[in-house]
Amino acid sequence: MTTAEVADLWAILQGPQSTPEERRVAAFQLAFAKAPFPDGYQEEFTEDGRKRKTTDAAPGLEDVPQHGRMVVQRGDEVEEEDILWLWENRIARRKFTLIAGEQGLGKSQLTMAMAAHVTTGKPWPDCPNEPRDPAAVVFLSAEDDLGDTVIPRAI
Repeated sequence: MTTAEVADLWAILQGPQSTPEERRVAAFQLAFAKAPFPDGYQEEFTEDGRKRKTTDAAPGLEDVPQHGRMVVQRGDEVEEEDILWLWENRIARRKFTLIAGEQGLGKSQLTMAMAAHVTTGKPWPDCPNEPRDPAAVVFLSAEDDLGDTVIPRAI
């Protein structure tokens, strides 16, 4: 996806004339788009052909996987890792979490409450004696307007 295509999708997301359906489609396309890489980016493979590294032309991208390519790796070569939890056994950090349901069930209220817990460091409802450090939240909304829905709910 080119930078111009990304800008077009952001315009749809922020456009007052965009329909909720157009916003949902644009958000989906942005979420699953092939990210543009900087000029000079090249990929190299080790002798066994399985591991990828980047050249010095793209510093900082050493561990970024190439989008749009299948990576094949044997299961016995994968190092097991513990899950980092945002909310123990409910919401994991660094994982995609989708909250879905019919209209009016409280999805937006739930996500706002979760954002409030994270930004204030307030303990989760089932762990009232476990204080946490406050953290930042990025809130993406493809349906609701910021001025009349998202921000009033956050206040």
